[in-house]
Amino acid sequence: MESNKRLKLLSLSISAVALFFSTATYAQSDRLKVHKKVLYNMTFQMDSLDKTTKTTELTELLLSDTVSLFRTLYKVEQDATYAAYINTKVIQLSAPVVVAIGKINNLNYQILKSNTGQIKVYDEYSGSNLNHVKEINYYTEPATAMDSWKLSSDTITIDQFLCQKAEINFGGRHWTAWFSTEIPISDGPYKFGKLPGLILRLEDSSKTWQFEFQSIHNVDEDIELNKKENVEIKKINKDKLFKDRRYYQKNILSIMESKGGSIAEDRKAAQERLNEVIRKDNNWIEL
Repeated sequence: MESNKRLKLLSLSISAVALFFSTATYAQSDRLKVHKKVLYNMTFQMDSLDKTTKTTELTELLLSDTVSLFRTLYKVEQDATYAAYINTKVIQLSAPVVVAIGKINNLNYQILKSNTGQIKVYDEYSGSNLNHVKEINYYTEPATAMDSWKLSSDTITIDQFLCQKAEINFGGRHWTAWFSTEIPISDGPYKFGKLPGLILRLEDSSKTWQFEFQSIHNVDEDIELNKKENVEIKKINKDKLFKDRRYYQKNILSIMESKGGSIAEDRKAAQERLNEVIRKDNNWIEL
């Protein structure tokens, strides 16, 4: 599986914990000292009505003493490529890169969860804003939504760990989690956490979004996020970010053309293909 190959990627290493909820602008970043790594397979269905659009990506939950970081291994790969560019000013690609029309980057987020009960989400769906300025958007939200778990007495065993059932409504979906008090970490994939143990399995009621525990490791890594040149780190409203993401997707052809790009097919045919992609991209994790 392609996502499993990403396990071989080098981890980014810098240093120490700092600057978690500052209103960053240029050249400012979050840093954390990681002591534990949890891997999950994230399976999601792009089109809620088409099971053939189901995809699996490997994700990681990195834990420090005060903050956790959740991201896809795809994101790690992209950052490693950029770090290599900073060091050498040359990007080496093993194969041509083809960008599918209308396919926005919905795996390029980073979710920081603080033990103070706050969540900070970075999102780089476009790599720039609509004025062509390179920027990383982020928004913050309280983790109070995770206070409404309903625990059940039901139990199962996952990977030799005894797990208990819990349910919650979040992001327009009903979720079922299986957590284990045998791993006393009050965290889990995506924004989920605040249970009496680590979440090992999580799925929504439609079963079009699922997270499955793969492994847990002790590590010693220094992570610095958003180590990029000439990029603005800008706070944005969460609703606006979601609206901007969809606007960017719907207008990608015009945006490409305004940047001097060209479309290697009939413009009308490209627009029809874009409309079909958007029609099928109807199952974001938060509705």
